[in-house]
Amino acid sequence: MVTGTGLRIGEDNLREVASSVSRELTTTIFDRGEAYIQTPMLYPDGTNVLVRLNMTNGNDYFVTDCGLGARTAHLSGADYWFRKYGEIHARMAGIHFDAQDFFTVNVAREKLAMAVATLANASKTTVDIALLKMSEHRQAENKKLLESKLVSIFGSKHVTLEAEVTGASNHRWMIDVLVDHNNRRTAFDLVKPVPQSVYPAVAKFVDISDADIKLGRVAVLESRPPEMDLVTLLSRSAKVIFRSDPDEIYQAAA
Repeated sequence: MVTGTGLRIGEDNLREVASSVSRELTTTIFDRGEAYIQTPMLYPDGTNVLVRLNMTNGNDYFVTDCGLGARTAHLSGADYWFRKYGEIHARMAGIHFDAQDFFTVNVAREKLAMAVATLANASKTTVDIALLKMSEHRQAENKKLLESKLVSIFGSKHVTLEAEVTGASNHRWMIDVLVDHNNRRTAFDLVKPVPQSVYPAVAKFVDISDADIKLGRVAVLESRPPEMDLVTLLSRSAKVIFRSDPDEIYQAAA
């Protein structure tokens, strides 16, 4: 049985633990009149979102992400999308954005915690979306390059971009490029050399293989993966070639 005293002790311990965890989640650094708060939020590269505070006009504060979001996006080549979506997020959050830094000015002390959280979230979310949009853009460009290569090999009337195929599960799969040549239909699908891309590709190829349709399956890897077991896994459900392979390899795969 837990007595009232024991319960209060338990609550006190929990309060102490919770307070300790809260302090551990953030780190504060002071340097020449500036305070830097390292938040628990993470950019895609694993670095913490950092917010800087400066006191202005007595008790008001200037808050900024120091351009670290822009720097993270730049290192991934996502500058264009960071600037585009940074403006949108700044308007939604009621803060400022100058294509480099997120910031807000004249923040009262009682609103400072919310300002820091809002600004850190805007910086992180913008980087997340910028990298996602960049990846989607590159994927679309790679599909067009694959289509152009296949058109140069088989002719435009034999090549269809983004065809739909129904698998054995009745799920409708989108195929990057479909080649219909010499009475044989073959699906060419671009696959990134990472598990997050390989596993869905395998599921797609297996479902199509189990369907009662005659359709060849070719996985076009964008590059050689560091782990060759991914190639082995893909090869169980499709032929595997690489995007840089010569035309003869594509012809043999179709």
